Amino acid sequence: MSLALFIVPEKPLSIDPFVNGKAMAHVMDELDRLSEAAQVPVLLTFLDVSEMLEEFSDEDPEEFEEAPENPDAVWFDPAQGLQTVQSLVNTLQNQPELDFEEFRRQDVLDDLQELQKVLEVCLKENVRFHLALDC
Repeated sequence: MSLALFIVPEKPLSIDPFVNGKAMAHVMDELDRLSEAAQVPVLLTFLDVSEMLEEFSDEDPEEFEEAPENPDAVWFDPAQGLQTVQSLVNTLQNQPELDFEEFRRQDVLDDLQELQKVLEVCLKENVRFHLALDC
């Protein structure tokens, strides 16, 4: 199973919003600790699970009988997301000794820099976003 964290802009952007996101998704606990240490919101703050609930409830309705109804998508200000992502990028760039068990530090940094680029365009184009998981 391949797990990836990706960005969903509220409306089309002038660039392709693709972010690999596999390394980020697999080291989320470590990224959360770094975010908390820097006193910025963790990446999962920006996660919208409404699409996941809909996808899972379509696949196996009995398993999700008691799940809440699918809420409308939740959107976030890109400036808030940038605060977290820039903090994580700075931490990884300034602390080369940081290492992750499952993925190389550079892979995580590459994912974060891709996400940063898309968030900067979202900010410039005044487009809200949320993050989603591809499981």
